[in-house]
Amino acid sequence: MNRLRQYGFKISIHIMPGLYGSNVDKDIQTFRDIYTDKNIKPDKNIKPDEIKFYPTSVIPNTELYTLYLE
Repeated sequence: MNRLRQYGFKISIHIMPGLYGSNVDKDIQTFRDIYTDKNIKPDKNIKPDEIKFYPTSVIPNTELYTLYLE
């Protein structure tokens, strides 16, 4: 991503919090890691120009809906 940014590309990522198997703490940590992941050099973190959030929708008659009911 840093190489793309050097060539003038705008970095946009998509995040979908609330997925099955996740929780609020994991989702918040994901957001923090995007900017401050300790395993990546500070100048190499993702640090996107734009983040699009897509909340998880539970739609009837889908596998996710069945899991939600359980």
